[in-house]
Amino acid sequence: MRLRRDETISRKPVEERGDSLIRKKSCPIGAKAAAALFAAACVISPFAENRAYAQDSRPASSAQAQDAGTSRQPEIHAYSGIVSQNTIVLSMSYSERVMGEQVFPSTAAELKVANIDRTGVEFSLLLLSTSTSVPADPVRFRMNYDGTSSGNTSVLVPLGIEGLTVASADGGRAQVDFTYTDAPASARPRPADGPGNEVEIGTPRVVRPEGDDFRDRSLSFFQDEVSLSGRERPFTLNNRWDVGGTFYSNEGGQSIWGSVRYAIRSSDSRPFTLRVDAGNMWFGRQEAPFIRLFVRPELNVWRFKGVYYGSVAAVAEMPSWLYTSHSLGIGYSQPIGENFRLRMGFIAGGALSYPTWDDIYFQMAGGVSAEFYNVLVYGMVNSFFAAPDPIKTAFVGYYRPYFQNAEVGIQYRFYEDQYTVRVFGDIGLLNQRVGGRITRSMDLSDSISGDFWIGGGATHWANEVGGRWDPMVLAGINLVFGGRSINSTNRAEFDHQGRGGTEQVQTDLPTSANPGVYGYGRSGNAAMDAQVNRAKEGILEAGSFQEFSNGYASATTNEKIMAARFLGAFLQQVAYANGAMDALNNTDFFNSEVQRIAGNSTGTMFTYIQRYVQFYNSHEPGAQLPEDLRNGIAVCAGIHQVMAEFLRSNGIPTIVASVNTPNGPHVIAVARPPGSTVLLDYGGAYAAPENSFDEVIRSYGQFRRAPTFQSQLFNQDGYFTTYETAEGRLLHRSIGIVNMRALGRDFLGVR
Repeated sequence: MRLRRDETISRKPVEERGDSLIRKKSCPIGAKAAAALFAAACVISPFAENRAYAQDSRPASSAQAQDAGTSRQPEIHAYSGIVSQNTIVLSMSYSERVMGEQVFPSTAAELKVANIDRTGVEFSLLLLSTSTSVPADPVRFRMNYDGTSSGNTSVLVPLGIEGLTVASADGGRAQVDFTYTDAPASARPRPADGPGNEVEIGTPRVVRPEGDDFRDRSLSFFQDEVSLSGRERPFTLNNRWDVGGTFYSNEGGQSIWGSVRYAIRSSDSRPFTLRVDAGNMWFGRQEAPFIRLFVRPELNVWRFKGVYYGSVAAVAEMPSWLYTSHSLGIGYSQPIGENFRLRMGFIAGGALSYPTWDDIYFQMAGGVSAEFYNVLVYGMVNSFFAAPDPIKTAFVGYYRPYFQNAEVGIQYRFYEDQYTVRVFGDIGLLNQRVGGRITRSMDLSDSISGDFWIGGGATHWANEVGGRWDPMVLAGINLVFGGRSINSTNRAEFDHQGRGGTEQVQTDLPTSANPGVYGYGRSGNAAMDAQVNRAKEGILEAGSFQEFSNGYASATTNEKIMAARFLGAFLQQVAYANGAMDALNNTDFFNSEVQRIAGNSTGTMFTYIQRYVQFYNSHEPGAQLPEDLRNGIAVCAGIHQVMAEFLRSNGIPTIVASVNTPNGPHVIAVARPPGSTVLLDYGGAYAAPENSFDEVIRSYGQFRRAPTFQSQLFNQDGYFTTYETAEGRLLHRSIGIVNMRALGRDFLGVR
C-alpha cells in the first residue's frame, strides 16, 4: 500500500491565514480532563512505503524558546492515502503541539481505521497519558462517504485535524484525506531549564502498516470477522460476546450444538477466545449428548503466527466420558510486492479419550499457498503416526509418521469478492477425491452477513477396499449477526463423501449353547467339528506357517474362512497375552511383556500354536499349561494378523483394521472373498455384500455401540493408511479439532 504524503503547506502563523484550520481560541487545561488527554503534541508517523515522515527532532534551546514566545509558527500538512481496516493513519508520541497559544504536554495518541463498510469508515482514537501506563478507552467516531459524520468527532480539534473526508476504494478499502497541524521542531517551546522542568521532545516513531505488510488480515483470528472470500465483514464485529449455533451432518450421523463465546481482543498480536458448546451427536440411533470447552490463544510476532487449539468435552452414552484434543500450529505470511503473498503453515496434534481410549491419534500436516491478486494455489500434506505392522502396534517405540494424503487446489475470487470458487484434488492412499465448491458471500443488511456454498465431486476408494466410486456433495450456510453489544455466528453444513447408512449384516457369533469354532472340534456340530479338526491336523503336520496355509489351496472359500476363524478363536482362548493387555490398559506402554509380544512374527506365533494344539490334544480341558505358554503369545492385533496372512496366502484379500469396542481399542480383520465382505472378530463373523468395507466397519460399531473414529489399516505390505471414518469426521467436527481444516483456514487462506 502506498500512501501519498504532501509536504508542508504553509509555515505562516494561523492568525495570518484566512481559513480556520486551527481555532485561535485557547483551550484551558482545567476545562475538561479529556482536553489534556487529547492534546497530543506529536511526531507524525503516517505510512509512506513503511517509512515515517521525520521532522527535525533537535531540541530547541531555552533562548530559542523564549524568543519564540507566542509567535511560534505551526506547520500544516496534508494526508492522503488508501487504507484498509486496522491501518494506523496518524501516530503521535512524545512531542509538543501548539494549539493557538496553548502548549500541551507530551502524550501518545494513535488514530486508527477500526472498520470499513459500505457506507463509510469508523475510526478509533487511542490516547495514553504520560502520567499512567493504562490506556483510556478508545474514542470512536464515523465519517460517511456522503459527508455526514457521527460520534465524538470533536476529538479531532485538539489534535489539529480538519477536513477529514472518506471515499470508497476497491478491495473493501477506503480513501482517507485530511490536514493536520504541528509545530516545527525548531519552534517547539520548552519550560525554563531546571530539574524537573525538562520536556522530552523525542524522535519520530516508525510505524508499519499492519493490514498490508505485517498482519495478514485474510487470516483473521475470528472466523466471523472474515467471509469465506477472505474479505472482512462490512460492519463492526468487535464485541467480546458471541452466541450462536451449529448443525453438521454427514453420512455417519448428525450433530447440533449451541455456543457461547467470549473473546479478548485488547491486543491484535495476542487475541484469545474461550468458547463453551453444548449439544448432541447422533451416530445412527446412538445418541451422545455433550458439553465442551474450547480455547484458542494466538500469538502474532512480525509475520509469524502461532496458534494453540485445545478442546475438552464430557460426553454421555459413549465408551469414554472424557474426550480431549490438542493441536499447535505455526505459520508465516510473506508479502511479495503489492498483490502477491506467500504463506506457509504447519500443525501437529491429536486426541486422547478416557477411560477406553476410543479416540486416540497423533497427526501432522504442513502446507504452502501463493496468492496473486484474486487467485490462490495451495498444497497440503498430511501424515499420521503408526506402527509398521499390526503386531508392533502394541509398543509405542515402533510408531513413526506415515504419509496419509495430499490436497492441492486453486481458489479464485471474482465479482468484487462476492464469489469464491475452489477446485481441489485430495490424493490419498485410501481414497482419491476430486471436486469443487462455489461460495457466495453477501451482505443481507447493515448488520447481517452470510456465506452460502454448494459443491460436488467424487470419491474413489483404493483397490484394497474395493475400488468403489461414490458421489461427493457439499453444502452449507454461515450467517453472522453484528449487534451493538453481542454477535451471533450460526452455521449449517452438509458433508457427504461416501455411502451413508449400513448394509444388512449377517452375524455368526458363537454362543455357549452353540460354541462353533470355539468348541475345539468337540462342539457336537458335525460339519463344524470336521472343519476344526482338519485345521488342527494341518497345524500339527506343517513344518511352517506357510506350509499350513498352502494346505488350503484347493479348499472352498467357506473352508478357508472357517480355518481363519478357528485360528482366531483358539489363540483368543489359550494364547492371549493378558499380562501385556493389562499393562496397555494401565498405560504402561514400555512394559517388558508389551515389548515381548510386539517383537513377535507370524512364524514365531505359529510354533506356539503348534505347541498349544499338541498340549490340548493330549490333556483334558482345564489342565495347567506349561509356564512358557501360560503368558500367551499375542493380543488382538497379532492374532488377526495371523488370520489375515492365512487368508491372503489363499487368495482372499484381507485388511487388518483397528476398531473400537465398549471396553477399549480392538483390532479385527476384514476379508473380501468373491461376492462378499466378511469382518472377522476372533471366531465371530459379520458378513455383508461385496464392496462394503466402510459400511461393515460402521455396522460393527453400531452393533457394539462403540463407533470407530479412525482406523489404522494394514495390508500384505504392512501399514497401509489411517481411515478417518464418517463418524470420526462427525466427532472431530463437533468436539475435536480438524487439523487439515485449521491449516488451510488459519494459515494458508484456503476457504
